[in-house]
Amino acid sequence: MLLPSLRFTKPLLLLIILPLALLTPVAVPLTRAQENRIEIAPIDPSSIRDPEILLDREAQRLLSQGINQHDAGLHQAALQSFQAALEVFRQNGDRDDEAYALNSQGLVYYDLGQDQQAVKYFQQALAIYQSLDDSYYAGNVQTTLGQAYIFWDQPQQAIEYLQPALSNYRAIRYPEGEAFVRHHLGFAYNSLGQPQQAIEYYQQALPILQAERGVEALQTTLTVEVFEAATLANMAEALIAQNQTDLAIDYFKQSAEVYKPIREQLSEPWFQQYSTEFIINTYHRCAEMLRQQNRPQEAQQVLDFIKEVE
Repeated sequence: MLLPSLRFTKPLLLLIILPLALLTPVAVPLTRAQENRIEIAPIDPSSIRDPEILLDREAQRLLSQGINQHDAGLHQAALQSFQAALEVFRQNGDRDDEAYALNSQGLVYYDLGQDQQAVKYFQQALAIYQSLDDSYYAGNVQTTLGQAYIFWDQPQQAIEYLQPALSNYRAIRYPEGEAFVRHHLGFAYNSLGQPQQAIEYYQQALPILQAERGVEALQTTLTVEVFEAATLANMAEALIAQNQTDLAIDYFKQSAEVYKPIREQLSEPWFQQYSTEFIINTYHRCAEMLRQQNRPQEAQQVLDFIKEVE
């Protein structure tokens, strides 16, 4: 069975790496956090006598093919592969892989900008995982839906999915998942103009992230430090909303300092670019706060750091 994982499109990842005040959703090329690609060799029907096994092998091949097509930006071809695999999984009563194929179709529709279709497939996948009492994968789909609704500027809808995702991750003692969801709950509440609630979620996420430094996060190629840096920056934005400027400046500085050592280690070229922009934007935001407090020398010191990054 091809196990599903939590996958991200680039717009969703931007929710993680850019602080709230700097986030501008834009149309961007298809790129997701790397998922293990499973290469399945062409099937020799004469070598398999059981027709059900033969069908399952073909469905797995189609699923793998769909993943690779999606990674290559071949959206319609990927949808056809996933749909063909889905029909076989349904025929064989393979509920786990049926949910995986549905979730994969949802991701393709999301990348195509067909939001309602994406939600439709995500919800079908979620219903199956819930019927199987699979808290881990149900939490993954709920988190994906929560991220999507944040990107669609519907934070209240996002919270409705993120809260049960948090419960699922807590039930299975999955701290990285908890921290990730708490980060996004903070983002959603700050978007709703509730900075104190946002700060509480960020404060809950940070100790978990700091304890897990160096660990690859949520089956992505990103380390936990990426999420820690983003949480620190978003905490600063929430503090600004409460007029706690001095504390906000401190969190901006912490965020950039966490990010600087790891940006060269990031494997995806597009993410290296965005990580550099993250650091520059964070420093500029910090310098702006210092200037507003009539602290020009400190502001200049912060701006000097930018030259080291560029």
